[in-house]
Amino acid sequence: MLSGSAGLGVRAGKARFDISYALVAYDANGSFALRSWGTAQLSAYLVFGECFTLNAWGRALQGGGEGGVDLGYYATRDLGFFAGGFGGIGELYSQNLQVDRYGGDVGFSYWATPRFRLAAYYQLTKNHLPEQVLDGLTYGYDETEHAVSFAVALRVP
Repeated sequence: MLSGSAGLGVRAGKARFDISYALVAYDANGSFALRSWGTAQLSAYLVFGECFTLNAWGRALQGGGEGGVDLGYYATRDLGFFAGGFGGIGELYSQNLQVDRYGGDVGFSYWATPRFRLAAYYQLTKNHLPEQVLDGLTYGYDETEHAVSFAVALRVP
């Protein structure tokens, strides 16, 4: 697999606006083949009330799109709580098969020192592939994914 992405961000006051594009190619018998035309994403990250954040995003992808909103609340300067939701439809796994995807997440982060952050998140994702016929074969399923992730961030001077 070979992947690449490029993006640009602009900050205005307490808001940041980003645009990015990602492309993935897979190894097909010794040469790289594109599975889709790639993914384009727009996002806006806003800070308001000195302790709240809002991140709204939208993504164009093969055969559809996704979007979501994430909210954050900083109870203290170092402790933040987060929740969000997303949904969309597109050719997520295979060309010509439309998958509905939606879900949500919750988490928190804690800056133990000004340079060291710990974080934990839980995400629930539902994938629904409506019954579809492709090349004479019938596809269709419902899938639920549960994911827990832990992150460590280190700021360098």
